[in-house]
Amino acid sequence: HGALDSGCRLLRDRQIIGSVAQGDGLQEVRIMSGLREGTIRFRALVLATGNIVSGGLQVGCDGPYDPVFDLAIDKCVTGSLRSTALTSALSAGIRNHDGRAIRKDGSVMQNVWVAGSACPGLSYPLGKGLGHVASSSLTIAEMVGESL
Repeated sequence: HGALDSGCRLLRDRQIIGSVAQGDGLQEVRIMSGLREGTIRFRALVLATGNIVSGGLQVGCDGPYDPVFDLAIDKCVTGSLRSTALTSALSAGIRNHDGRAIRKDGSVMQNVWVAGSACPGLSYPLGKGLGHVASSSLTIAEMVGESL
C-alpha cells in the first residue's frame, strides 16, 4: 500500500517482454498481459519480484540468467537444500551496486533498482524470509525517493 500511496504502479499479472535503454538508464518497458501488449515509460524501475528463481530470472543450461535487461547475476548462498542445483538457483539474484542494477558489461543502471526477493540470497527456502525482504525493500524505497 505504501508503494501505491507514493505513486508507484504495481505490475501484477503482467510480464515485461522488452525494454528501451539510453545510456546508463532505461526509458521504457514493453509489457504483456494475456493477449494485450503495452508500453510504460518511467523515471525509476524497481525489480522486486520473486519466485522459485528471483527477479524475473530464467534458468538455462548455464544457470539463472536475465532474459530482458541483460543484467548480471550474482549468487549468495544463505542456506542449503539437498539439491545443489536448486540451492544454486534459489541463491541467484540481480547483481547490484548500492541497490542499482548492474549490466553484464559492468555498467551501473542509474534508474533500475533491485529490492526484496530480486536480490541474491533473499530466498525463503534458504532461510531469508519476509523480514529480510521487507527490510531490503524499505531501504531501496528510501534510496529511490532520494534519487528522484
